[in-house]
Amino acid sequence: MQSQSRQSPFIPAVLLALLSAVFYILSKKVLIAGNGGAATWFADAVAIAFLYRHRYRHWPLLIAAFLSAIIAAGVGVGFGILLATLYALACLSAVLPAALLLCWFCPREDYFDGLWPWARFTLLSAVLPPIGSAAVGAAVADASGRGNFSEVFAPWYIADAVGILVLLPIALQYRWGTLHSLFRGADSGRFLLVGALAISSILLILSLAPHPFVFASLPLIWAASRLKLLHTLAVIFVAILLMSTHFAGVDRAAQGDGFALFLAVFASAIPAYVMAVSANIERHRNARIVEIESDLSYRASHDDLTGLPNREAFKRELLQAIGSAWESGERHALVHIDLDGFKLINDSAGHLAGDALLQKISRQLGGLLDGTDRVARLGGDEFGLLFFRSTKEQARGRCEELLRGITALRFPWRGRVYGVGASAGITEINRHNSRLEDLLSQADVACYSAKRAGRGSVMLYEIARSAAAEQHREIIMASTIREALDRRRLALSVQPIVRAAGVGSVDHYEILVRMLNDRGELLMPAAFIPAAERYGLMLQVDHWVVDEILLRRADQVAGAGFSFSLNISAEALGDSEFQRHLIEMLEHTPIPMERIGFEITETAMVNQMGRASEFVASLRRMGCKVALDDFGNGLSSFSYLKAFAIDFIKIDGSFVREMESNPVDPIIVESINQVAHRLGARTIAEYVESASVAALLRSIGVDFVQGYHIGPPISLERLLYGGTRLENSRRMELG
Repeated sequence: MQSQSRQSPFIPAVLLALLSAVFYILSKKVLIAGNGGAATWFADAVAIAFLYRHRYRHWPLLIAAFLSAIIAAGVGVGFGILLATLYALACLSAVLPAALLLCWFCPREDYFDGLWPWARFTLLSAVLPPIGSAAVGAAVADASGRGNFSEVFAPWYIADAVGILVLLPIALQYRWGTLHSLFRGADSGRFLLVGALAISSILLILSLAPHPFVFASLPLIWAASRLKLLHTLAVIFVAILLMSTHFAGVDRAAQGDGFALFLAVFASAIPAYVMAVSANIERHRNARIVEIESDLSYRASHDDLTGLPNREAFKRELLQAIGSAWESGERHALVHIDLDGFKLINDSAGHLAGDALLQKISRQLGGLLDGTDRVARLGGDEFGLLFFRSTKEQARGRCEELLRGITALRFPWRGRVYGVGASAGITEINRHNSRLEDLLSQADVACYSAKRAGRGSVMLYEIARSAAAEQHREIIMASTIREALDRRRLALSVQPIVRAAGVGSVDHYEILVRMLNDRGELLMPAAFIPAAERYGLMLQVDHWVVDEILLRRADQVAGAGFSFSLNISAEALGDSEFQRHLIEMLEHTPIPMERIGFEITETAMVNQMGRASEFVASLRRMGCKVALDDFGNGLSSFSYLKAFAIDFIKIDGSFVREMESNPVDPIIVESINQVAHRLGARTIAEYVESASVAALLRSIGVDFVQGYHIGPPISLERLLYGGTRLENSRRMELG
């Protein structure tokens, strides 16, 4: 487009004048039709191209150069100055409208990218503008006695239209200083060979056939099917020039009217012209498809922000490393890097600053790695590194260097300077550790452990004996818990609680949760409760237990007639939504409130002091009993008990289990028992595993006992349907 040219207009003006004069003389001296006029007019095409390529402010100079050249050439071929000027103005009446129309309606230069752009280009350049030129030229010829208007108009129009249509695309595509590209590049040899064969065939046909137009079109069609668009247009231009020159020199009396001959010459090139444009459209479409596919492929494997490979591409590299570890026994190191303090920058300086920082760190990581190493952005502020043929110990040293580089990095942003750190986790890829998901999880866990150990550190994943490995086992267990919740693989057990003064009579049961793994094996609470608490899953577990007892099994439990207590975790105790849900379940359950109790740990009660006191009060107002569980294992202080009204205090089993061998434990148990009784609460001793301990507790005055000596946990189903309560026992109400 004209706005693209920034060069001085003087050199283009000189070149335009030279080319216009050359094509004027060529058309008037060599390509002469039967009426004495030019059969094909090329000068206008050159002028249109120059105007279209330059800014509007350069047009006056270019138009002046064009008119001067046309007038001078006209005088040179025998016209008077006046007639030459009039003919120059006739040329301008086609050139100026065509250039303006193209600038307005074809600004993107997409004239050969589709059928509609091609039709629009042809209409605006070679079909409409020559009407004005032919009208002015025919009027001038008629006024000067060189032919009447009706005889001159049609040949003039055809000559101008043909010249523009044949030469203008070449002039537009091959810009100033780039015509040599015709003979450069990988396609130049094909162009020269195919073009030479096509032109040679046409020359042969011209020498043999009196009316060669149909035959002459065949070599051009063949060339169009094998060449790029501009190469084909160049061959068509040369062919038309040769055929026009040939018929300008033959006996027109024998051949017929000269205008008809030249019209037939151009008609012979039309099929090739159409094929060239159609092939270019298809080629452009295919190239666009390839470009889109390439772009989609790149986007699918690279991160948009940093340009680094993404997680999926990194996994493919990791699979290659795993394959080489299996085949040749090589060892590689997988590294997971997580930035420290990035969220602070993102929140304080904004996401634009965070994005710019990630880009800078990505460049730094890429610059510090060897050619065989791989780096990828795994998401957020996390990066993955793959060190080929490296042990984890070697990788540790390299990672420490990388982390020092990240820590030393200073990031200026809008007058402030920011800095970040990073933590890294490393695992080794070898024949014995080669599962893709395990490796990614190990590196992630090791990085998490490094952040917990102290930011800016590097942690190695050592299977079965490192903090990272222990962390990993908890993560795997958390995943197992989620799966158990989704697939309803939780189960309930009950353990009896009896009066210490009358062992054998069950007072009530504690409801205990169990979990089944994917092999159907029963897991005890110690195996999964810590992981559930660490990863925020206890709330879901408590929801399941409450719904299972108070909703789904409520009718069976109500019919069985036993009293029970449910455990409430610290997470559930602090969750207002859970509290509302539990109150709603209690309001609608068919189980009498006086048979329902809840156990809350001492630590949870103290940590959730505000919410716990009101919640406990609400439960007791509804008629439920509340027990303080694991007492003595928390803050070891009695003062906070004044804030709560508690029905039971469960003495932590660590003081009960060794009462016979540790002389301090009976003193602690007796103290807790006395304080509880003074506060109006009754006591329950856990972990009673022998008759002698039960007797000692009874002598101290503990109210209730629980443990394997009293009875092991049994499944809730056995209690409900198997009649497995203690033999000859009499159930005693909590009240």
